[in-house]
Amino acid sequence: MELTKDIRINKYRVLADYKVKIAKSPFMSVLQLANEEGGLLTPEILFEELMQPLSLRACENLLIRLTSMEYFEEDYNGSIKKNEEEWFIENQNTYYKLTEFGRQSIETNDFYDKRNGLLEIWVTEENEFTPKIIKLTELKYDEDKKIETTKINYELADLINNTEVIKLKSGDFTIDKIEDQIKFLETSTETVIITFYDTYSEITLADFRANEIIKKSKALETILINEFQENYILTENIILTDFNIQDLSLVRNHIIETPFYRNTYFNAITIPNISVNPKNIKEAREWFENLLKKRVNKYFLSDEDYNAFENKIANEFQLYKDDLVNTISRQQLIDVFGKEDFYKKVKLETIDYLNY
Repeated sequence: MELTKDIRINKYRVLADYKVKIAKSPFMSVLQLANEEGGLLTPEILFEELMQPLSLRACENLLIRLTSMEYFEEDYNGSIKKNEEEWFIENQNTYYKLTEFGRQSIETNDFYDKRNGLLEIWVTEENEFTPKIIKLTELKYDEDKKIETTKINYELADLINNTEVIKLKSGDFTIDKIEDQIKFLETSTETVIITFYDTYSEITLADFRANEIIKKSKALETILINEFQENYILTENIILTDFNIQDLSLVRNHIIETPFYRNTYFNAITIPNISVNPKNIKEAREWFENLLKKRVNKYFLSDEDYNAFENKIANEFQLYKDDLVNTISRQQLIDVFGKEDFYKKVKLETIDYLNY
């Protein structure tokens, strides 16, 4: 099953400070050391535990650089716990404390390189399934000098968050700062697609990809309940519908024009092989009689043959089978045929001719 919806996209070109996830950074060992030291480091500890034979000054410069990238923050009061003993840092010395972003990097084993440059950013309207940024492209230079710059708007300002990771097909990013002057490129539409598999769903929109744990059957139930309300019997997976002599099928492909799922209306879908039943016993009897008439397609050579035929069709009415079995005899069905059904009447009357 697949749901689709067109989403409005605003496209911008901006100059920004941002971070990009890189693979196998040697700086991860510094973060790991800080974590082992209770979340605090000094240049001296870094030198003694990890960075020899580099100079103490090089260790300090490295911590300053990692602080500028939001992995550490400076402080002048505190203590470092090592080997069950506490080292108190004198006030004139600087120590470096892991930030929440630094701890997050340790937990996920991810490191982000800080950069400044030109970006093209695609921003979506609010929706239940994707982040606001669904595409981010690093540009070497501004390809279009004709586009005038404008002051940064609220939509872009709200995206600035130096610890919120934007996960896209092209990479993982954070947006730390956007310069005041931006270029608005255009508004367009892209299609968000939610593909349901047996135990999970895949969401795609431009460069955004994500999986969610949800059973396809549960998502289908939600859509059917939203569409048919009390006419959907969840326990039986049956839709109750009005009798229509033009369509006597009890298993149908249902077209839902605007399926509603997670507070969102989607484009039309067809759900195949959904069981339907009448809304009440009166319509069930009428439906049953018409199905019997329609399906008479062979000569019945015994009452047992007819009873098996009648019972088989009655059992297709899941909610009413006990009320319909053995309710229309062969003679009763003969009586309801009109002149236009002469050949079907003959098939039902074959037994009488053989016994004459």
